[in-house]
Amino acid sequence: MSVGPIQIIMFGFERTDQFRGEVLEELANLRGHGMIRLIDLFVAIKDSSGGLTVVDTTDLTEEESVEFGHVIGKLLGLPELQGKEISAGAVERILGAASQSIGLDSQSLQQVIDRLEPGKAIGVLMFEHTWAIPLRDAIRRTGGVPLAQGFITQEALIMVGEELRAIVEAERVIEVSQIVSSAAILDTL
Repeated sequence: MSVGPIQIIMFGFERTDQFRGEVLEELANLRGHGMIRLIDLFVAIKDSSGGLTVVDTTDLTEEESVEFGHVIGKLLGLPELQGKEISAGAVERILGAASQSIGLDSQSLQQVIDRLEPGKAIGVLMFEHTWAIPLRDAIRRTGGVPLAQGFITQEALIMVGEELRAIVEAERVIEVSQIVSSAAILDTL
C-alpha cells in the first residue's frame, strides 16, 4: 500500500446555525476527484442547550484501515506490528499516536470538547493527499528524497505580512532619523 502525505487540520466554528452541508460537499468533491482520501473526520457540535452531537467517519474499509495501520505503524517505527493482525482499536491508537506527533491527542481533544460552548463546534480532519503520490514516486525514481514539507496557512501569511510591514516602517523611521541626524551634524560644521 502506497501512502501519500497525510495532513491533520483542527478547526472550530463560532456558530453552527450556518451548517448547510457545504463542507461535506467540498470534501466529497475532493474525494470524488481522487485528490484526497479521508482517513478520519471527527466533528463535535454543541447545540444551544449544551447537547453534544458527534460525527466520526472515514473512507477506509476495515481491510484498508488495518493495512493503513500497518503502514503508519511502520512509519512510526513500530516494527512489532509487521505481519501481525491489527484490530480496529489498534489502528485507532496508531492514528492517535500520529495525531499526537503534532500536539493533538485524544485527551487534549476531549478537553477542548468539554470546554466547547453551546452553539459552537470543533472538528478534526485527517486526510491523505493522494494526488501527491505519483509526484512523490517520480521524485524518488529520479533519486530525490524528501527533505522537508509543510503548509503555510493564510492566517500565518497575514501575520508575516503584518510583521514585515512593521519592520519596513521601523527601517523607514531609522533611515529618516539618520538623515535628520546627518543634517544636524552638517549644520553644526
